[in-house]
Amino acid sequence: MVRCSTLTSTQTLDALVAEIATVEPELAAMTIRGILEVLVPRPEKRTILLQHFDRFPNLLTSGDPLIPPIVQRLLERLAAAGAVRIVRPHCAVCGGEKILCRRLADGRKACAHCGREADPKPCSRCGNMRVITRRTSTEQLCLRCYRHDPISHKTCSRCGRDTYAVVRIESGSLCTTCAPRKLERCGQCGHDRNPRTILLGAPICRLCYEQLRRNPGTCPACVQIKILAYLSDDGRRICATCAGEPSLFACADCGREDHQYGRRCAVCVLTERATALLTTADGTVNRALGPVLSALLAVDRPKSTLFWLQQSQGADLLRRMAIGDIAISHDALDALPRTRALDYLRDFLTALGVLPPQHVELERLTPWLRTMLADLPAADARVVHPYAEWHVLRRTRAKAERGQLTAAGARNGRALIRTAGHFLGWLTEHGTTLTTARQSHLDEYLVEHPGRVRFLDGFLTGAHDRRLIADLRTPRQQRSEPDVTLADDHRWTIVEELLHDETLPLDTRVAGLFVLLFGQPVTRICRMTPDQIATTGPEVTVRFGDDPILLPTPLDELTRALLHRRGRASYASKPNRWLFPGGHPGRHRSADVLRNQLAQAGVTVRPARNAALLQLAAEVPAPILADLLGIKPGTAVNWAALASQDWAGYTALRAENRTEGSGSIAHNE
Repeated sequence: MVRCSTLTSTQTLDALVAEIATVEPELAAMTIRGILEVLVPRPEKRTILLQHFDRFPNLLTSGDPLIPPIVQRLLERLAAAGAVRIVRPHCAVCGGEKILCRRLADGRKACAHCGREADPKPCSRCGNMRVITRRTSTEQLCLRCYRHDPISHKTCSRCGRDTYAVVRIESGSLCTTCAPRKLERCGQCGHDRNPRTILLGAPICRLCYEQLRRNPGTCPACVQIKILAYLSDDGRRICATCAGEPSLFACADCGREDHQYGRRCAVCVLTERATALLTTADGTVNRALGPVLSALLAVDRPKSTLFWLQQSQGADLLRRMAIGDIAISHDALDALPRTRALDYLRDFLTALGVLPPQHVELERLTPWLRTMLADLPAADARVVHPYAEWHVLRRTRAKAERGQLTAAGARNGRALIRTAGHFLGWLTEHGTTLTTARQSHLDEYLVEHPGRVRFLDGFLTGAHDRRLIADLRTPRQQRSEPDVTLADDHRWTIVEELLHDETLPLDTRVAGLFVLLFGQPVTRICRMTPDQIATTGPEVTVRFGDDPILLPTPLDELTRALLHRRGRASYASKPNRWLFPGGHPGRHRSADVLRNQLAQAGVTVRPARNAALLQLAAEVPAPILADLLGIKPGTAVNWAALASQDWAGYTALRAENRTEGSGSIAHNE
């Protein structure tokens, strides 16, 4: 203190140069003097700076974040001039070597950017809690709102656009696109990019920062799901808590890091929005929709649910149900225009027990029939309606009660009814009616529409029983033997691919192997339940019929894995009662979807199934085959007969070839 008070301005400057040169001897004295003359031109400022050196001898090497801003600026200038022994303080939040001008609530020092980030305030326009960029006498604006404000717009000196200016130069200003960027080598990807912050001991670009933020992992120190953005003493990636650093990624409400969603986690945001969605006018959650709230909050991917709440019409329907605009019933949903969102919501509520169960395909068939009959002439509708009710719908209801009605079965029922109406319309166009129609009319119709022959037989039989038509008959199609076009070696090649190709989805591999090895139809595979799979120690069995089948290795391991990882079941499908869950809650995967997935994996279902059944029928007695595969005994007998024919033909051909071969040899002799 005495030294500072007795020195002149020039002597003070010389003393400062000497202090700095002691720490950085390689730095030229003229360089140090030039930095000081620019940084502290006033004598009183030089005196204050020298006093700091007298009080703290290791001022330039301590890295203390509490050192005064003037010393921090001096360290910044010295580092830019090439100083290597000085230690600059680091921001307590981002870890960057910056000027620490903000004090956090816990007393630590941070840079200007992190200090503003740590103290968000409500924006006067958008209302969100954000960093305030501009304050006026009447409002305070966040950066996003300020950028959209015409007050902040200037003409870019390079591109000429009238937009937000981020850099001012002598000739004007530059926009975000034209402004030069500070590039540094990213410690993760190795590219020279604009750094987002410093993590894992090196600068990190924005792309790598987002990838790190969206992929949490298990911290090896605390064994919790956290974002591993810091390094331990032994070089392992650990979380901020274990590194003794404040977390940049922790939720502002609950502190978790595994579901980043802005400043909060997706779980907290989902809880808030789902509760508000189902809250009634009195401020309580609608009691009838309580299971919906529980299902929405129990998901594994809350971000996907948030997206559904924002984009789907089903969320709007739930809101209207919660406040009483729409009754919570199937009848109320039937009165609305049918959409995919409505079908999904109906399945969702049914799977949760909010709505009573119903046969979806059957219920959708009834309103379709009413619309279809309304479009027919009255006379034709009176003929088609009894046929549809007593023939088509009766059988469809029986299938639904047995749990065997599929979307394909419902489409077949529509085709039967539609063909009956089409045939009656064709008769009218040709100047006749159903009563006066003759066999020649039917033959002519089938010539024009050969694809409808299999849909017309039932209608003609019913009309004849009701004495509405003469005894008209469609040509009987002879049932041909199934074609086995898949070679055995090719089938086993596909089996090997499904067993060992881990790039294919697990459920597709298992379903394809059930087709290729056991000849199971896709319509039965998609309706399989976990109860059909039994695990006893290392053994895994599957039950297609009455008797279980022991699965070979490695199919047993694939099936065991499928039991624990059955696709992405949604919401109410957990716990899922289907081995192959579908996209709609509580429903299994449709046969068409599964068939397409198998085709993409190289499995054509019909040839693969026929080849498997032919081989099994040749090796296993028909009664046992029927019990194992769950097929009818007559079907098993037919396949056994076909297999014996093939072997008999093969044996006869071999005998014929041998006879011809021996004859030719004798002739040559």
